[in-house]
Amino acid sequence: MTCDGFFRHYLVMARRPLSKAKKDKFIELLSEIGNVTRACKALGLTRSKLYQHKEKDKAFSEAWEKALILSADVLEGEAWRRAMGHDRPITFQGKQVLDKDGNPLFLKEYSETLLIFLLKGLKPQKYRENMAVQFPEGITVNVVKFADGNKPT
Repeated sequence: MTCDGFFRHYLVMARRPLSKAKKDKFIELLSEIGNVTRACKALGLTRSKLYQHKEKDKAFSEAWEKALILSADVLEGEAWRRAMGHDRPITFQGKQVLDKDGNPLFLKEYSETLLIFLLKGLKPQKYRENMAVQFPEGITVNVVKFADGNKPT
């Protein structure tokens, strides 16, 4: 396809209305993978076209937001699974290692980092990284610079 042909094709596709079936498939994919670009690519659609429909179609916009919430739940479930431990097959030279009875061997893996993040989210009062400083009454503190180097607005 020539460059001119590509742009003609793009313009035709951009003007074509988006069917309910395509919208539904996009919402389904978005809820599974949580990434607009990947969902668009899987359906051969442009991000801009989908965002235009999101802006114009309230029901589609609401479904889009719900799909993102669902995908976040899927990610959170996977984080829980990894934090609490999951079985990883033990392999050697590309083949799964078996015990003397021919059963596959597994190694239980945990993610301490994910566990920390989950605890910070569930019990921020106990696990978040912050500190409260109390000053005697009448003392005023002016923040000149934050730890990240930015000045307060």
